[in-house]
Amino acid sequence: LQNVFAEAHIETVLHFAGVAYVAESVNQPLLYYHNITSNMINMLRLMEASNINKLIFSSTCATYGNVTKLPITEHTQQHPVNPYGSAKLEAEKYARLFQAEKGSIRSVAVLRYFNVYGNDHRGRIGEAPDSSLVAKYGRISNACFDVALGKRMYLEVFGVSHNTQDGTAIRDYIHVTDLVRAHVSARVADISKSLHRFVLFAWVFLKEFDTKFSLQCFTVMKSLKPGHSVREFIRACETVTGSQLQVIERPARNGDAPSVFADVKKIKEEVGWEARIINLEDGLKSAWAWARLHPNGYKATNSSQV
Repeated sequence: LQNVFAEAHIETVLHFAGVAYVAESVNQPLLYYHNITSNMINMLRLMEASNINKLIFSSTCATYGNVTKLPITEHTQQHPVNPYGSAKLEAEKYARLFQAEKGSIRSVAVLRYFNVYGNDHRGRIGEAPDSSLVAKYGRISNACFDVALGKRMYLEVFGVSHNTQDGTAIRDYIHVTDLVRAHVSARVADISKSLHRFVLFAWVFLKEFDTKFSLQCFTVMKSLKPGHSVREFIRACETVTGSQLQVIERPARNGDAPSVFADVKKIKEEVGWEARIINLEDGLKSAWAWARLHPNGYKATNSSQV
C-alpha cells in the first residue's frame, strides 16, 4: 500500500477491504479486529504520511446491533452485538480521531449498510467467495445459488423464531452496483466540512416500481413494509433460478439481530444518491446468470470462460 501511495497521485481513498462474515467474527474475533481495526490505523498513518486527506469508509450497519427503535438513522446509538460490528465501529472511531484531533484527514464519509447482493449487470464480474466460507458462513444469495446448481444439498436458515412476520430475520438489501454508485457519489459530493455518516440501505419491495422513483419511495410508500425476511429472499431466489430449494431450519446464530432497516433520507438529500435497483428479483437475475456461466467462479474451465 505504501508503494501504491508513493507511485500514484491519490486524492481520496475509498476503503472497501475487510473480512465480513458475522458468524466467523464470533468464532475468530481477533482476526476481525486485526483485519478491520488495526489495518484501518495502518492505512490512516500511511494516508497521513502520503498527504492524502480524504477518506470514504465502507462500514456496516452491524455497528448498531439490536436497536430498540426502527427505522435506523445516522443518529441511532451504536451498540454492536458481534465482533464484526465492533471492529467496524472502532475503525470508524479511529478515522474520526485522525480527522478531529490530528487534522491530517480533512474529510471522512462513513457509509453503513447491510446485505449486499447481485453483480455487474453486463456480466464482467461476479461474486465468487471461497466455497468453504459459503458452506460455513454463506451469504444468502451464494447459498441459494449453490443449492440451485447442485453444489449443496440444502439451504440452512438460521433463526426461525424471531419476532417477525414469518419468524426469520428482516434486512434491507442493496445491489452492489447501487453500493458502488453511492461511494462514488460521496466522493463527488462536498464532504469537506465535517464527518458525514450515511445509513445506506436499499429497501426492496415486493412490487416493481419504475426506477425513476428510486429511494424517494422508501420514505413515502408507507403502505409497504421495509426490508425483506429471509424466507422472502429465498422465494425470490427460487423464482429466478426456477428451482425449489430444500431448506433446513436452524437456531439463530449468536450476534444476529432479528430486524434491521433504515431511513435513507439523509444520503439522498445531502449527496444526491438514490438506488436504481429496487426489485429483488431484478437484482438477482444477472447474478444467477453469472453463477451459471461461472460454476467454478474465476477458476476458468476453458479458454472461453473468464
